[in-house]
Amino acid sequence: MTPFVVCWLGWQSLNPLRQYFVPVDSRFTWEGLSFCWRLKAEVYRCIPSKVFIGDPYVIAADAAGRTQITWTQWRGEKELYRQVNPAQIDWSQMPELLVTLEPRLGERIIYNPFSASNVPRTEKESLARIGEIWRGRYGRLPQGIRRTVPIRQIAEAYAASLQSHGVVVKDLEEAMAALNKRLKEDNQSEMLGVLRRLNPFGIEGAPVTPQPLYLIEDEAILPTAVATNAVARLPRVDRTAWKTGPDTQGPEGPRQVNVG
Repeated sequence: MTPFVVCWLGWQSLNPLRQYFVPVDSRFTWEGLSFCWRLKAEVYRCIPSKVFIGDPYVIAADAAGRTQITWTQWRGEKELYRQVNPAQIDWSQMPELLVTLEPRLGERIIYNPFSASNVPRTEKESLARIGEIWRGRYGRLPQGIRRTVPIRQIAEAYAASLQSHGVVVKDLEEAMAALNKRLKEDNQSEMLGVLRRLNPFGIEGAPVTPQPLYLIEDEAILPTAVATNAVARLPRVDRTAWKTGPDTQGPEGPRQVNVG
C-alpha cells in the first residue's frame, strides 16, 4: 500500500509541472496545461485582435507620404481588400467598378453609378459605360448586366413561393423572418442564384440605394456554378482573367503607388 501512495503522490505533484519542460510558452500552445497548477490562475478571454506586420521591402511610405507597395516582393495574390461598414457605405467614395466579397454570396462584380459624383449616372449611361469598359478591357461585352434589388423584394418573391406551396405568410415581416431562417439553414448553393441579384451587403443590413447598382455576369472572369454543400466554393473572381484600370481605383488611389 505504501509504495502505491508514494507513487500516487509523486504523480500528482510532478505531472502538473510538465509545462515547464516543454520548449515553448505553454500559454500560447497549451501544451502541458491540462491538469496543471497554473491552469486555475490563468484568465482567458476571447478578444478579436489584428496583427500588423511591417516589411519596408513590401510596403512603405515614399517621400510624398504615399503608401508604396512593391508587388514584385509580395509572394501572395496581388490584391487589396477594403473592409466596409454595410450601414455606412458612401458609394460616391467607392470605385466605379468593384468586386464585393460577402459571406453568403461569395464574390460579385458590381458597377457603381455613384462613383466620384453626387449625381449618379442614369441606367442608360451606366449600361453604356459598362459596355465601354468591357470592350476596352476584354474586347467584348459581358454576358449579362442586371439591376440589383433590395432584400424586401426578394422576401416578397419568397413569400409568394411559400404561399404557392400552401404555407400561409401573414405579412412582409413574417416573410423576412422566414427568409432569414432559410438563409441560416441553407447549404449556400440552393438559393445562391436568387440572392446574387441582392443589393451589395443587403443581407448585412446595407440601406437601399436611391437607384440600383448593377451586377455584371461574365463566366470567363467569375464562374458562378458551385457544387451542392460546397460552402468553401462560393463564386470567386479568376485573378488571372481580371484586369484592373482607373475605374477600379477609388478616390483614395492617388495616395497609393504600386511598384513592379
